[in-house]
Amino acid sequence: MRVQNIQIGETYQVKVPQRLPPALRHRIPRTHADFAADMRLNLRRGDRFDLTVTGTDPEGATVDGYEATTTNRVTLRLTADQIDAVKLDAVYLYADLGDEEVVRVGAGPRAPVRR
Repeated sequence: MRVQNIQIGETYQVKVPQRLPPALRHRIPRTHADFAADMRLNLRRGDRFDLTVTGTDPEGATVDGYEATTTNRVTLRLTADQIDAVKLDAVYLYADLGDEEVVRVGAGPRAPVRR
């Protein structure tokens, strides 16, 4: 598929070849970001996934986008008031108060706060 045929906001199936072209296999990454990108590419060899396009670069023949994945992890930053309002039996509840992070540790709803 050609970059000029791709619509922003549409979802496409991407297939990463198992055997990458020599230009990608033998290049030496010059920056940390290049190295990280090469590692992600190598880990995805042989995979198929859906990619929703958020932007295109016709000059470089590339697209930007995101892959929706299913996970059982959620991060939600809470204020100190929200922590007090939520009375869950949790081991760890975190609150981000600017530069200061409050961690409430314990198994009960009223565990002490350590700063």
